[in-house]
Amino acid sequence: MEDFYWDQLLPDSDPEIELCIFPHLQEFLVIDRRETPPHVQLLHTAEVFDAEFNDCVQFEISNFLKDNNTFPFSHLMDMPNKIEEIIRGIAMSFVLETLDIETDSYETVPSIVAYVISGGSVKKDSDHLVTYLTSECESFDRTEKGPDWAQVINTLRDKEQEQYDSSQLKRSHQAFDSETLDYFSFWENRNYDRSGQMKIGVISDTHLAGEGTGLPGQVFDVFNNVDLILHCGDLECIGVLDELEKLAPVQGVRGYEDPMEPGDRLSDRTRVIHLQNAENTSIGMVHDIQWPYPPIYTSPDGRSIILPEECEETKTILKKKFGYVVDVVLFGDTHEELIIWEHGILWMNPGSPTYPGKNHDSVGLGTVGIINVDGPTIEACIIDLKTHTGLDRG
Repeated sequence: MEDFYWDQLLPDSDPEIELCIFPHLQEFLVIDRRETPPHVQLLHTAEVFDAEFNDCVQFEISNFLKDNNTFPFSHLMDMPNKIEEIIRGIAMSFVLETLDIETDSYETVPSIVAYVISGGSVKKDSDHLVTYLTSECESFDRTEKGPDWAQVINTLRDKEQEQYDSSQLKRSHQAFDSETLDYFSFWENRNYDRSGQMKIGVISDTHLAGEGTGLPGQVFDVFNNVDLILHCGDLECIGVLDELEKLAPVQGVRGYEDPMEPGDRLSDRTRVIHLQNAENTSIGMVHDIQWPYPPIYTSPDGRSIILPEECEETKTILKKKFGYVVDVVLFGDTHEELIIWEHGILWMNPGSPTYPGKNHDSVGLGTVGIINVDGPTIEACIIDLKTHTGLDRG
């Protein structure tokens, strides 16, 4: 299930509202926990997304297109993500209004979690999914003549799977049967339509001047079959991202003296990557783990994480730093590779491929990181570029 909207939700607390969305169906489930007992209802998209919704989306997208034309190519490349963000925000507002929830003030918006139930989440563990949702609904519905939620959810699950499989088959036929191949379809399938499987290359502190063409060839060998590359800053020139982008899409965060770049590829401070897998794994990225507040430190040998002395909940610290309770934290700056699981979070510093830390020769090849995501399973390793072997740096 993809949790794509997590607003004002504190660690270890239940959301006030849960939305269970079946993308290929016109019905969606709402569990409203603000009432006692919580209220469960099945809504139809026609009740929410009417002509006013379409007008609102058209207006906002039109303004977005008009206001961002300084760098056309960068704007076009960022457009899918930006349009998706606009539509999601408007859609959530209309859903809340349908539930008679005021959206004018931030304080009046309840904590919300929305689950997208499709693709890998249905195929991988459909029985568990149905059991969870059914138990949630039936434990809340106290009316004697309430709906048979087990039957309702099973029917929705089966219909969603049928529609999903049909759409994927149709899409494949269209791509192969047309006179011109739909490269966008194949690109999207390569990166996202793999039932939650994804391989990510992680790199930091490349410190290359000029056009950024001095990356060691070993980096390209290790990243040859990745789906996404994440750069944790101190790149020193934009050309490094251009070189890496020859292998896969690139997202990065700026180091202290890195150049600015228009568009969404290089974030100024922190960024959160939401993977398109069933669990919507979230990755928080920052160059220096100490900033922004609250500070997190590494030990002198670079092998462990030191949290603030206030001993706040780790999830609370990450919420303040990234705006989300992330599953993975990536950072750089120290040039010391680190990989450790702590407090249920994967922490990784990939080190530097070009200027490695004190665990290596002062001059020579360093390290990069690899993260493999397979549904709910996350595995990671540090790769020594001299030997192409994994290192234990936890």
